[in-house]
Amino acid sequence: MALKPYYDDGNGIVIYHGDCREILPHLEPVDLVLTDPPYGINAARDRNSQKDGWVDYGCGEWDLERPDAAIFPMILQAAKAQIVWGGNYFTDLLPPTMQWLVWDKGQRNFSLADCEFAWSSQRRAARIFEYSRSAVMQDGK
Repeated sequence: MALKPYYDDGNGIVIYHGDCREILPHLEPVDLVLTDPPYGINAARDRNSQKDGWVDYGCGEWDLERPDAAIFPMILQAAKAQIVWGGNYFTDLLPPTMQWLVWDKGQRNFSLADCEFAWSSQRRAARIFEYSRSAVMQDGK
């Protein structure tokens, strides 16, 4: 598989965008694996791009199941640091951690979650980042 970076600044910062199950086996150890695996909650079930601003990528079954448990050791061994969005769905597969990242969406009483959680391997304090859902929707989610 020929890997094509999503971004490469030419000074050592390279970003790959894709399925980490396909990308990680082809990389040397990296500084950070930042991933947002399917949570297994069937999130695509009620999405209508005309109604709520979601982009339809034509793959409605991407979130039917969580990834196989074997992917998590691969993620943990591939980098010095890891951030796993939706980490609250994988607490049985990830070690206890000191740092959780919280994305506060700045919107309450909405049908989706008020915030999202990321598990982080870093031994640092937990952090909350505020970024409104409406700002995210400007980019088509």
